Amino acid sequence: MTSKRVTSFFGQITVCLTLILFSFLFKDPSALTKAQAKEYFEQTASTLKFLTTGITPAETKNAD
Repeated sequence: MTSKRVTSFFGQITVCLTLILFSFLFKDPSALTKAQAKEYFEQTASTLKFLTTGITPAETKNAD
């Protein structure tokens, strides 16, 4: 029985290591890093406009 437990443990470790290895092997090489993504969005971002129904709560202050 001990050998089955040891084999099962090594089997679980093997599966985990294989999944980790595959995650590195199949990583998208064209993916942006955090710094690249931040730079891209800072350079190309514009003011966001949200759709509203025109009804605002009384507590909301409006700049207009």
